[in-house]
Amino acid sequence: MILVLPTNGGNFSTLKTSVESVIFWREILKMKYGELAEISQWVVCEQNDYEKNRESYNELSLIGSKIIVVPRGFSTARDTKFKARALTYTLNVMDKEGLINENVWIYHQDDETKVGEDTMIGIMDYICQCWPQ
Repeated sequence: MILVLPTNGGNFSTLKTSVESVIFWREILKMKYGELAEISQWVVCEQNDYEKNRESYNELSLIGSKIIVVPRGFSTARDTKFKARALTYTLNVMDKEGLINENVWIYHQDDETKVGEDTMIGIMDYICQCWPQ
């Protein structure tokens, strides 16, 4: 499961809180239930924002988030803009890493979305119900 959080970096304290909630509950679930699933947290930002806030993004990386930087020159076939452009780039990265398949589930967050145990267990429960038996 990959929790994807696209951001424009406008409020790093809110962004950090959202990232920390995923990292915290991922570790709690691992302690309680073992390795039920690999859970990753990805932050997606624009290159300009990353360059302005490199230290803040590096801090998020150090606590366990993968940082995806959308290059300035990236464009989609239909010249998609904003968050959709960033998410398209992220899907391209996932595809190159072999993560676009029936075994990987993607959950999209917003900057201010914090998750709790109920969120993580709810997502995992949904995946188990949908998984081919």
